[in-house]
Amino acid sequence: MRVFRTCLTFIAGVAVVLTTTSDARTETIKLETKRLPSSYMAVGSSKDAAFRSRYYQSFYSRAGSDVRIAGQTSFTKVVVKEPKYTSARPFKAVAKLGTLDFGFAFDSDAAEADQPKSTSRTSTRVLYTRLYFDSNHNGDLTDDPIIETERKSSSSSYFPRVDVNVDIDGTKTEYSFYMRAYSSSSGYSRAYLYGAAYRQGEITLNGEKKRVVLVDSNSNAQFDDPVSTVTRSDGTVYASSSSDMIFIDPDPSKGTMQDVQQPVGKLLNIAGRFYDMELSPAGDKLTLAPSTVPVGYVSNPNKGVNALVHGDQGVLRFSADDSGKSPLPVGDWKLLSYTIDGTAKAKTEEGSLLDSLSAALVQSSSSARTYISARAKKDYTAVSVREGETVDLPFGPPYKPIVKVSGTSGSSGNRAARLSLSFVGTGGEICSGIMVNGSRPKEPEFTITSAEEKVAQGKFRYG
Repeated sequence: MRVFRTCLTFIAGVAVVLTTTSDARTETIKLETKRLPSSYMAVGSSKDAAFRSRYYQSFYSRAGSDVRIAGQTSFTKVVVKEPKYTSARPFKAVAKLGTLDFGFAFDSDAAEADQPKSTSRTSTRVLYTRLYFDSNHNGDLTDDPIIETERKSSSSSYFPRVDVNVDIDGTKTEYSFYMRAYSSSSGYSRAYLYGAAYRQGEITLNGEKKRVVLVDSNSNAQFDDPVSTVTRSDGTVYASSSSDMIFIDPDPSKGTMQDVQQPVGKLLNIAGRFYDMELSPAGDKLTLAPSTVPVGYVSNPNKGVNALVHGDQGVLRFSADDSGKSPLPVGDWKLLSYTIDGTAKAKTEEGSLLDSLSAALVQSSSSARTYISARAKKDYTAVSVREGETVDLPFGPPYKPIVKVSGTSGSSGNRAARLSLSFVGTGGEICSGIMVNGSRPKEPEFTITSAEEKVAQGKFRYG
C-alpha cells in the first residue's frame, strides 16, 4: 500500500525588519578556508558538523567501465600515467573542482583481491579499499600518496579527508573533501565526493562583530552558487541542491542552526536589515552593502513561523514578529516552504494525527521539539508586496486530510487499490514533517466500507 510520506526536513529562518540606521555602511571581508576533521567517520560528532556540504558529487560505473558524466572530461584525457592496479576492474573517474578536472581511481588491496570469488553469476561485487587521487593535478596517479580506506563494510568503503589546491576563476585556493565507494553484487559501482572545507570570517555591521560562515553545499569547490527552485513530480517546489549557504553568527553549541542559515543570493538579511551581497566564486571575499530596495509587509496569523519565499529577487527567509507581519522587498512572492515551531505549546496527551497538527498551538511545559513543516506547490498564488502596504500570505492550519486512490493490477487478474494520504494547508501546501513533543504522532487509521459491510481497514505508515 502506498503510504503517507513524512519527511522530517526542518526549515527555519531569521527575522527581518524594515529600518536601517545611518551608521550602516558597505563592508568587505576576507574569508579563510577551514577544514572538517581528517577522519570522515568523525564528522558527525564534530563541532563543525553543521558546515559540511549537504550534497555530493556522484560517479557511476558499470562492470569496471570508465565513468562518464555529462559535461565533464573523460578519464583518459585527464590521466596520463596510472599505477598497476590490483583489481581487474578499477573504478576510474574525473571530479570537477572549481575550474579543474582531477582524475582518480579506486582499487582493491591485495587482501581483497585474494578473497575467493563467488560462483554466483550475480555476485560480481568489488570492494574498493584504496584510492589514487591526482592531488597535485599533473595527470600522474603514481606520484600521489595512496589513500587507504579508514572503514569498510561488505559493500562500502569510507576514505579520510583529501586536501588539494584548486583554481576557481583564476583564484588559487585550498579545498578538502571526503570520498566513499560503493559496489553492488550486480556489477555496478558508485562513488561519492563530499565537500570537507568551508569559509569563515568576521564582519562588523553597525558596530557589532558577527561571525560569517560560507558552505559549499554541492561539493564543487565554489561558494557562490545561487539558490533556485525545482518542481517535483507531485507539484511541490524545493530549493535546488546546487545552492550554497551562508550562516550569520552561528553557534553550534546551541544545536540546530537553521535559524541563522540563508541561501546565497542577491539579498541577505542580518539582524533585521536587508543587505545587497557580492561574493567571489572562491568564497574568499564577501561584500555587504545596506540595500535600498523598497519594502512592504506580508502577514500570517501563525506564531513561531520561519519560512522561505521565492520571487524575482531570489529566495528569502522571513519570520513574522509579534504583530504577525514581516517585511519583504516590493515584488511578487510565492511561498516555498515553512516550519511552524510549537515546541513550548504542544499537548502531552496522544490524539489523532490531525489533532496533533493543531496541538502545536496549545500550551504545554514540554521541552521536546514540536513542529509542522510543509512545502508549497507550483500553483501557489503569488502575492504582490507593495511599498509600505501589508498583504496576507496564506498558509498553515487548519489542515485538510486528502486521500488519493490509484489502482494497480494484482495476482489472478484482481485489482489492488493504493491509498496515499496528505495533509494540505490553507495555501494548498503539503505537510512534509511533523513532530509532537519529540515524537511522531500515532499513525492515522482508515476503514473502507460498502453499503453493506466493512471492506478493509488499516493504517497509513510514515516513510
